[in-house]
Amino acid sequence: MTDEELQRFWEWCGIKGRWVDDGRILRFPKITLNNLFRYAVPELDQAQYYKALSSIFLKQDDPAQALYQAIKQVMEAEHD
Repeated sequence: MTDEELQRFWEWCGIKGRWVDDGRILRFPKITLNNLFRYAVPELDQAQYYKALSSIFLKQDDPAQALYQAIKQVMEAEHD
């Protein structure tokens, strides 16, 4: 994933600006299950949530990456 993709994703979740993680300043949060459930999942309505979950583990071994990809697909479908 590129910096531009991460920026668009996190801004869709309502996060803008700098992020502090373990004392380091990052542009955006790391893709972790905690961050995704805290910031991205609440942005989904029920239908989008079920759509994201239906494909979550079919594509990736890493659950955080799988959830990120699923939410990203839902987010991009909104803009089509």
